Amino acid sequence: MTAPQNPVRIVLPRGNPGPEPWPEDRSPGGWVSLALFVILCAGLLAWRRGRSHPAVPLPKSTEVEQKNPQDPMLLQAEMIRAALARGFGPEWVAKTTEEIEGALLVDASLSAEHQATLVEILKQADRAKFSGAAVPSDHSGEGGPALSAALDAVAARSTRIGK
Repeated sequence: MTAPQNPVRIVLPRGNPGPEPWPEDRSPGGWVSLALFVILCAGLLAWRRGRSHPAVPLPKSTEVEQKNPQDPMLLQAEMIRAALARGFGPEWVAKTTEEIEGALLVDASLSAEHQATLVEILKQADRAKFSGAAVPSDHSGEGGPALSAALDAVAARSTRIGK
């Protein structure tokens, strides 16, 4: 037997030389665009932080503007709303009398007597405020010790929960 005319040449594998190196870019464009991006992000954060709404300050009973100086019912209602907001949270400033009544029924931290006192004064103040009529004289002095006790109970609740 004779050897084939065209012998097959075996080529041995060569080592992988690796990737080609990146061409060196001498322009500062990459660093400048990175710096602009960082400055833009910092400016955006500062702008958003400046636009955030600060907490709504709660009205103090001495700062409440009375619609009718002859009617202390409106002042008492504002005192109640401010006390409820301090005791239960600032979202209580925006609640209607009906929403306050419903939320107080669910919450068990105030007695039923205190809840009834607070809600009744708020309802009478709403009637006086929105009807434009003065509160009858037999209701104008309502509150007194019952109101003070109810406001003290709300204040005690706010100190219990750490507000």
